[in-house]
Amino acid sequence: MKNEHTPGPWKNIALSVYGPDIIDKRSKPIAKVGGKTFCLGEAEVFHANARLIAAAPDLLEACKEALEKSHDPVVEKILMRAITKAEGV
Repeated sequence: MKNEHTPGPWKNIALSVYGPDIIDKRSKPIAKVGGKTFCLGEAEVFHANARLIAAAPDLLEACKEALEKSHDPVVEKILMRAITKAEGV
């Protein structure tokens, strides 16, 4: 059984969209995915997480394309490990 990720589009959202009444100091939105807002971390950490989460579908697709074109068993093993981890297989 293959797990599917949340359909996109995925995008990094700016905190300025939210007023002080909507978020508190413990919960900061970092990304909006499929209409759902995700919260993690503080300051630079949540910005870094937001960029990574928003880029995840593109990174997975890039790994799959690189695997198809690879002729190096070591690179193929690394790509397969990343793809498997991303897909939860």
